Amino acid sequence: ALTESGLRKTNFSPRPQTITLPDGSTVVLEKNASLITARDFGKQQRAVYLQGGAFFSVKPNAKLPFLVHTGDVVTEVLGTSFRIQALANNRDIEVSVNTGRVSVYTLEKDKVKKRNGVILTPNQKAIISTELKTIQQGIVERPTLVDKGIPESSFIFEEATFDQVLKSIQNAYGIEIVVVNPAVKVCAFTGDLNGLELFPQLELLCGTINAKFETRGTAIFILGKGCD
Repeated sequence: ALTESGLRKTNFSPRPQTITLPDGSTVVLEKNASLITARDFGKQQRAVYLQGGAFFSVKPNAKLPFLVHTGDVVTEVLGTSFRIQALANNRDIEVSVNTGRVSVYTLEKDKVKKRNGVILTPNQKAIISTELKTIQQGIVERPTLVDKGIPESSFIFEEATFDQVLKSIQNAYGIEIVVVNPAVKVCAFTGDLNGLELFPQLELLCGTINAKFETRGTAIFILGKGCD
């Protein structure tokens, strides 16, 4: 059915439904989600309007930015994959990035030169309050490897320093890890972190020297006294 701004697709089935857009990008619509493809899609930009949740895989095209409008929140990408979902309170929207870089900003009248926005990279998310127009950045619940081709052997350590282990983890997930106390960096670790997700890897690692970790925004901080 046509609406004011273009072609509307709604997923009435209980399962996610995949839509292919005119440029070859795909959108997996969650149950009850709707997507309107703008009439002028592909002319100067690729604009769609989303209600509900969806996972986007966008075909790269530097000349035609891809814009997803969810109310007054705009998610702009050049070519990447990311998820947008409305949170349980129905007031907030979460955008999480799988691959590539995504710019998320809020539309406010009279503010064209200066917008409230953030850039998200893989394994980062933003929670946008649609009422307050605030954007809070964080790390996704279950980070995945940025480079899917990382060999398993790269997570097996023998007498490695914490500094080396944490650098390997940081590179694998593209998430910044900050060690607060330099004494922690020289501690030794021997172990196999294969087959574990990021947070269980850090639990195991920190547990060996009674250290702790916490996420602050888009970074992870390691807190501990060091080793004996």
